[in-house]
Amino acid sequence: MFLITRSVAARQDAIDTHVAATWYQDGLRRFAAGDVNGAIDSFRKATGIDRENRAYVLALADALAAGNHTMEAQQALMRLRESDPTNAEVNLHLARLAAKTGDVNNAVLYYHSSLDGMWAGPEATERRRNVRLELIHLLIDHHDENRALSELLILDSELPDDSNAHVQAAKLFLKADDARHALDDFDEAVRLDPHNADALAGAGEAAFQLGDYRKARHYLDEAVAQGERSAQTLHLLSLVRMVTSYDPLGPGLSPKERQQRLLSGLDESTQRLDACQSRGESANLDALKAEAGAMRSQIDSTTMFHDPGLITAGLGLIYRIQDAVNSRCGEAEGANEALLLIGRKHGDTQ
Repeated sequence: MFLITRSVAARQDAIDTHVAATWYQDGLRRFAAGDVNGAIDSFRKATGIDRENRAYVLALADALAAGNHTMEAQQALMRLRESDPTNAEVNLHLARLAAKTGDVNNAVLYYHSSLDGMWAGPEATERRRNVRLELIHLLIDHHDENRALSELLILDSELPDDSNAHVQAAKLFLKADDARHALDDFDEAVRLDPHNADALAGAGEAAFQLGDYRKARHYLDEAVAQGERSAQTLHLLSLVRMVTSYDPLGPGLSPKERQQRLLSGLDESTQRLDACQSRGESANLDALKAEAGAMRSQIDSTTMFHDPGLITAGLGLIYRIQDAVNSRCGEAEGANEALLLIGRKHGDTQ
């Protein structure tokens, strides 16, 4: 009788396991098809039969969260966590649930618990890296750049020798307002794959943000040559070409060329100033107009154009004109935007 009872129980367990698995698969199909309520019902039946199956409970929690049953989803996950507080998958699901509800601090705690947990399988390293990427995106989205940068530096130290992985990290550095580390990763991506147009364009943008317009021009030229022709890339390339062509302090120029570039920049800025003045009186713009006239006379009267102080003063005036017109008449475009950048880089903006 004992053997018969044992055999019947084992058979019933096998039947229950099969039924639970069937409901689980049905829930997966419904969830993928967008039938969240149907998926919840199927996952409930699966977990009702096999309460110890972590995959079923995680699937139910995901469906509950998708159906905005946040409290119930959290309760299901917390029951799993109580039995295994360091489980990486459970903590990851709790992190995503907290992030969904805007509870950033708890989300960060759960993400860290997930990162510290044990990830099994041959893809464990990549999965941990993806978890850290989720955390970084969360922090950047909530404007917590300091913590995002801390996580990015850890991510950066663990990157594989893969061009696209370095591009992904570099773009996040840009979003976190760290153009220097972004450029380092874009440089590494280009080293690993010199034909990676995305890496070349990103390196150009990072160099642009750092004010290294010659390097930006080099990278952006290469990006376009590799087929990158987005509006952003083409705009930056046009801008850096103007900056490097108009800069009086560019390398290898004769004194006469420096003088001509400075005069051209001053004339362009004065024309924009005049157009802005025509919209209404402004004592500040009038004073800048008078200063521009005096500066032009000084530049014209200099026969031997070797004075770097005069160039710096001229660029400082160009910057102040462009900045004042920006405030009164809108943002600079084209050549005027280039002159604003040149003035900001070299001029005495004080």
